[in-house]
Amino acid sequence: MIVALQLVLMVLMVVLSLLVFFMVRQMGAISRRIHERSDPATPSLEVGIFAPMVEFSAYNKLGKVKIPVAGSGETHLLFLAFSCPLCRPLLESLHRLPKEFVSRTLILLLDKDSSVMDTNEYDYLQRAGFVVAEGFELATPFKISATPFVYIVDERGVIRNGASVHSIGEMISVIADTRKARTQIEEKHYAKAD
Repeated sequence: MIVALQLVLMVLMVVLSLLVFFMVRQMGAISRRIHERSDPATPSLEVGIFAPMVEFSAYNKLGKVKIPVAGSGETHLLFLAFSCPLCRPLLESLHRLPKEFVSRTLILLLDKDSSVMDTNEYDYLQRAGFVVAEGFELATPFKISATPFVYIVDERGVIRNGASVHSIGEMISVIADTRKARTQIEEKHYAKAD
């Protein structure tokens, strides 16, 4: 009798856990639909200015990482939070990001409470090659008011683009648009020089 009661309670706990999981996912989907109908977020820092100079410890790198990563080409600063329902779909699909972008993407997690962080997701991000750091204190200098948000910073440390992104497709589109605009500017500059 006691074993049967324990089994029933365990099944109930699993069902309730699944129910909560699906409710959180649904809330994220609803939030995304609401966001899609609202005006897109604009970069908090102006495009064309130097990114704030900051230094932090990354979990999967020894030593400190400096932002901007000067001289290394463009850097994608992706601000996320495990506690953010809009970040969930992006976190779950980061494996689809092209390899050339993975090495240039720094993931800055803005969760103030580390209890919401999932160690399996940390491990997954690190195995995938992302540089990951707790970046709650970086929200202020980068003027991050909502997540997920990405800044594209060039090799000189200049912010080239910034946008709210809710999918890998949107992130790739922001990176591609930034590269295209930069190429057009460079072509105009070289045409004037001739």
